Amino acid sequence: MSRGVLAGAVVFLALLAACSQTEPSPTSVPTSTAIPSLAAAQVPSTPTPTAVPTQIPPTATPTLVPTATPTLVPTATPTLVPTATPTLVPTATPTLVPTATPTLVPTATPTLVPTATPTLVPTPTPAVSYTEVNSYGFELIVDGTVSVESLGLLQDEAREEDGIVLFEYEGAKSTLLWLGDTDLDELLFDTYNQIVEAQSDLAFALISERIIEENALPVGSSEGKTLTFVSTAASGDVAGGGITGVWKCTTGRVFSLTVTGSDPVVLQIRFKRLLDGFSCSL
Repeated sequence: MSRGVLAGAVVFLALLAACSQTEPSPTSVPTSTAIPSLAAAQVPSTPTPTAVPTQIPPTATPTLVPTATPTLVPTATPTLVPTATPTLVPTATPTLVPTATPTLVPTATPTLVPTATPTLVPTPTPAVSYTEVNSYGFELIVDGTVSVESLGLLQDEAREEDGIVLFEYEGAKSTLLWLGDTDLDELLFDTYNQIVEAQSDLAFALISERIIEENALPVGSSEGKTLTFVSTAASGDVAGGGITGVWKCTTGRVFSLTVTGSDPVVLQIRFKRLLDGFSCSL
């Protein structure tokens, strides 16, 4: 039995060899043949008819298509374009333009225009009215407009030698008399006694007797005296008072001025104003 198997194997190999000679192949690859196991050969079996090897059709040998050898296209060597070296343009050095020094224009000093000094228009002083007695060789100025009455002393009418003028002067009844050379003390008390006799219903009392100071004498006079008195009513109330003054002018005439009223302060003011307004001559 083993011989038959071996013979079959030889035949198969011979066929393979014949097929391989028909078309040469660059490379012959032997086909492995199955080798029967020894164990199977040793097992006794029933003899079988010898198998006629079946002819195996020849295996088509693949035609080797030669691989196209790639044509090596030479890689283009890049042409080195020289990098343009930048031309260094010199930086223009800025020309220093000198800064124009500003010309100091002197500030115009304002011309001081003198302020026009307003012309002071004097306020017109209101006209002061006064009354002037100057018809008998002397002058007496009385503030305001007063009504003056003149009487004769030794004659019917007043004259330069003697006379009397009477007037109301802002709250003071005033009497001025004059005559020739006479003793001042005698004239002073005669005047006072005439006042007392003229107002017999009142009681009079002397308060003071004084010499008129030189700086208070009327203009043109040399000496003078005053008497101050007060009068009371029967009820004991003060009725009023008065001041009598006498002075002698250098011309030889003697004057007597008496002011009476209810307010002693007003009397003092009016008496002094009348002395200040008197002048022994024109």
